[in-house]
Amino acid sequence: MPILLQDIVVGTLSTGFEISPGLVQSIKANTDSDIVFVADGGIIASTLNASQNESLLNYLRAGSTPKKRDLSASQSEMVLRGETFLALKIEPGEVSSGNFVVLNSIDRAMLGIMGGIKKTIILIGLLSILLATILGLGLSQSTTKPLMRFVNFMDGITRTGDLKQRFQHPTPNYEVDVLASSFESLTRSLEESRAQTAKYHEELRQKESNEEKLRTLATRSRLDALISQINPHFLFNALNTVSVLIDEHPAEAQRLTLKLSNIFRQTLQVSEREVISLQEELNFIEDYLEIEKARFGDRLQVEQHIAVQCAEIPCFTLQPLVENAVKHGAAPKIGTTTIRIEVRQLDSLLTIQVSDNGVGMSENELENILERGYGLKNLIDRLNIHYQSNFAWKVESKFQRGTTVLLELPSQPSIGTS
Repeated sequence: MPILLQDIVVGTLSTGFEISPGLVQSIKANTDSDIVFVADGGIIASTLNASQNESLLNYLRAGSTPKKRDLSASQSEMVLRGETFLALKIEPGEVSSGNFVVLNSIDRAMLGIMGGIKKTIILIGLLSILLATILGLGLSQSTTKPLMRFVNFMDGITRTGDLKQRFQHPTPNYEVDVLASSFESLTRSLEESRAQTAKYHEELRQKESNEEKLRTLATRSRLDALISQINPHFLFNALNTVSVLIDEHPAEAQRLTLKLSNIFRQTLQVSEREVISLQEELNFIEDYLEIEKARFGDRLQVEQHIAVQCAEIPCFTLQPLVENAVKHGAAPKIGTTTIRIEVRQLDSLLTIQVSDNGVGMSENELENILERGYGLKNLIDRLNIHYQSNFAWKVESKFQRGTTVLLELPSQPSIGTS
């Protein structure tokens, strides 16, 4: 600095010193900042480049002031040679006997912040995808494996006919546990029905003296035997529908497993009764069609026209008719099949009609179903026993046009409810 004597420069004093590295580090620890040490309007030391030092010196001398916007008493925003800085002025006595100006590049700071945010978002996204994949695989494995074991177990029972087998699986699974428990109850009920049927026949042989009682026991025994046949037939077909969805749509298979469990419970409740309300039968059909719609998708549509409020019908009257429409009408058809269910009261007759616009059947196919088929033939045999042949039925089918089944039942059953 110049040495003056009576306003005359008589010499120059030059001093040198080093800014403490510790002080610099304490200020720059977590920021991308520049530090300027100022004394007597001049720059003693700086981490800026030469052009930025020149702009700052002009600002400090209040000469050619750079573009500046004050933010507070100690902070301002300034532009030095095209780069925007946030300036923080530290007065003497806080950290030093001179003035410090700490400059933090806003552009560099924002780039640093945005870079950090971008990395964080990418990391969160990758972790979310990984977590969703792990959870999806876990759900699929925990659901499909037990269901496949249960399907194989059911297939074994179908082949052997041994209803005493019990399903065992090593790991707990709520849906499969419910399904297995309901199925076990069903098989026990079927075993009891078989035993009861045998008991009826034994009683028939022992009570030949009472012909009326013999006829009653024979009728009930045949009816119970037919009902016992329809339960596993329908339920095995429904379970096969669920098994088709296990590999490709495990979540849907899990939902339909609960539907099938509900069907099991309804089957157990109604199979011990001779007649049920029309509404109970319709509820049963709704659960069954929910499973079939999952299988066929938009290819299967259902329309219901129920004009009867209260009525009683033999259990499993509608179910084989709807199942027959799905199996022989919708399944072979390419395109949409509509199944129409109609129930009306005509004088003393209850009319039930189930029709479809599926592929229909030839005369030979229809004759084979009526003579050797399981569902429709079984239904006609049961209705013959229940109404003592006091009912009418008709089946019409046209190849490539569809099938219609019409039942005309007495409003009051011939045999009392139980």
